[in-house]
Amino acid sequence: SFAFPLESVNEAVTRIASSGDTTSQYTIYVDGTVTCESSGDFGIQNDASVNINCDRMITIKGWSGADKDIIDANQSYKKQARVFYIESSKKIVLQKITVTGGYLIPLAPFTTAYGGGLYITGSTTEVELEDCVIKENCVQTQGGGAYIASGSKLTMNGSGSAINKKPVLTSLSGQVRNHLYLRYHLN
Repeated sequence: SFAFPLESVNEAVTRIASSGDTTSQYTIYVDGTVTCESSGDFGIQNDASVNINCDRMITIKGWSGADKDIIDANQSYKKQARVFYIESSKKIVLQKITVTGGYLIPLAPFTTAYGGGLYITGSTTEVELEDCVIKENCVQTQGGGAYIASGSKLTMNGSGSAINKKPVLTSLSGQVRNHLYLRYHLN
């Protein structure tokens, strides 16, 4: 509730997932910058600051808009995580927020890292971005801004929606910064 805000977006998602109600639409409001700190603001799980792995209809909505309402994973080489991991059979909507600060470089025994800002997976997963900005996320493999696995769906709406507002994709030291990677296969 507004009177008793939760410590993190991930805590709100966890409470929604454990509610048992699969038919209601839930909205999580973000007001200002929510930053993941080493103290565990988000409670990093499955290498994501926000882990949505439940069958609930969830909207994560900025209170004032993407220029003011930011989810920042605040990651670096020494502290790695993507911002969102999303796998759900219900629609997930991100509205009027900025997603930033995801950073992944594979550490042994892993050899790949995908989706610094968003990692969307699951054959029935559908994510909608509405007036959202995905920026300043980094991975070494594919999908610095967003990685959409085969079968998953991403829809971008609103004039403010952008993945990497820079006109040129950059690659520094083998690191892929802020681009969209779609993985698909032909039948």
